[in-house]
Amino acid sequence: MKTILNTLKKLKLLIMTNTTSGPADHPSRFQRFIRWLSQSERILPYQLIWLDIIFSACGAYLLIHSQESIALIGCALLIQLRLFCNLLENGIRREQQLFTPLSEVWRDLTDRFCDSVLIVALGHAIGQAWLGWLAALLTLFSSYARLLLHNSGLADNSNHLRDTYPRLLLLTATCLLGAVEHHFMATNFLLGMALVLITLDSLWTFCRRIRHLVKSLQT
Repeated sequence: MKTILNTLKKLKLLIMTNTTSGPADHPSRFQRFIRWLSQSERILPYQLIWLDIIFSACGAYLLIHSQESIALIGCALLIQLRLFCNLLENGIRREQQLFTPLSEVWRDLTDRFCDSVLIVALGHAIGQAWLGWLAALLTLFSSYARLLLHNSGLADNSNHLRDTYPRLLLLTATCLLGAVEHHFMATNFLLGMALVLITLDSLWTFCRRIRHLVKSLQT
């Protein structure tokens, strides 16, 4: 899992950084792909945002209505499609220099909504709807604490599953391993463990951020 998280972190760093960074004559394949999409205007950022929402909603539907192996594999695929749309949207915005305070607000709201839909669905899938709603609420609180730190000019030095990308990776791995678990044992223990992990991590991240904020404001 650590190796996978490190790989995802490198991929995220590639997309989140300016796509024109590095030697201009040797852009990566992904950079060239992003530039081609930006210049051709075949795909617009708002279209990818809607695809992000659609993929998340479909994945949540599969989680709620079936925990069969095929449904979990389908959910994992939809989550990865959502991740791909998120990365593409971010890359196109940077290439076209479309980042504005308003666009950041809408992107953050979309991410929080899509994350919450999948987390709530995970709670319903294991028969613990209250835990799904609690986990979704805590992820919103942790994001709000991050916003408070940002508005106060403070850095967030926590290193938990606060970001969309690691959380999506966790959900994807859980669905794939859960499909294997259901096929051989007809249980959903791993789904429950993933939800508990998200809940505890979000709570810890929120508390840590608020503590950091309070200490910084008191000094």
